[in-house]
Amino acid sequence: MSMRECRRNAWVFTLLGISVLCSCTPTDGFTVTPSSPVTGDAEELVIAAPVVVNLQLRQSSPGMVRLAEASRVTTLVTTAYNTAVFVPCHDLVDYKVALLSKLAKVSPYPIVVGYDVSDQRTIPPAQLAMLNVALEGAKYEPQIVQMSYRALLLKHGEKISNYLGVYQTNPAKLGIMDWFNASRYSHLWHLEDDVWAPGLDTIISEWQSTSSDLIIKDSSRLPSWASGNWRIGDPSMIARGRFVYCNPSAFRMSKRFARSVLQTIQDSSTTNHHELWFPYVVDRWGLSWTSLRHAGQLRTNARSLGGGARCLDEVQDHSILLAHPIKCMRHQEQSA
Repeated sequence: MSMRECRRNAWVFTLLGISVLCSCTPTDGFTVTPSSPVTGDAEELVIAAPVVVNLQLRQSSPGMVRLAEASRVTTLVTTAYNTAVFVPCHDLVDYKVALLSKLAKVSPYPIVVGYDVSDQRTIPPAQLAMLNVALEGAKYEPQIVQMSYRALLLKHGEKISNYLGVYQTNPAKLGIMDWFNASRYSHLWHLEDDVWAPGLDTIISEWQSTSSDLIIKDSSRLPSWASGNWRIGDPSMIARGRFVYCNPSAFRMSKRFARSVLQTIQDSSTTNHHELWFPYVVDRWGLSWTSLRHAGQLRTNARSLGGGARCLDEVQDHSILLAHPIKCMRHQEQSA
């Protein structure tokens, strides 16, 4: 491969948000092989470099650098070029704007906001204006999409009521699956709109070379509410083993996982709460999963389960990369 061809290939990668710096001889070079086409359902990018090549793969955001100076063929795998961050939201208020604004500044990936329009046809103008302010400074042009319980009900039927969780008209955990399944992305990070994520860029950098179908805060113990069959349509559709329950406030999934969630809903006459459904789908389809690191501050909303709301000023320690749930700006406001 000539130096000109080498540089031309490197230029192609810049269109994908990846820069490749290479040196090569007239007789040898490097080959770049997607594990599947770059568009569609591509999940990983594989780069192989022979002996004479110094290859540096650099994601656009700071800190994500891998260097291969190979004495043999070296293979690098990354999901970084085909991933986005999705935030379902509704009723934006001051603390949610603050959380989203921080996310916009630290996310190395495109941000998609799924707004629950409820019974309205469109996003209220005042809410749309707040979204635009919150998303200023994002690295990529943000995308705002509408989600609706009514649309999901028409598509999937009343059996989704258990899956949707506490608020049975909240489209968040199913709307994201529908959107992701139809998108061009192969992997998707999900953050609830009450998650503080100042360290998301660090967390993402730790997982970009991992192809697990689900990365989430997991548990081998069922929550107390499961014993009373609350939001459980069929107890036989509860996973067994080490992964039976999850905290879905922040997680990453593959398109394979999203499609499996939708397929399992389609194949079933009823559903269970999504916090039980995710492990069940992983178990049923034999998908890969990994425990999310830095998840110690991801708590449930229920105080009875060791959770409960906190304010933004209570999670400002630099060691906290993720925190949930955040429900106010300052602690005094919550007590007042």
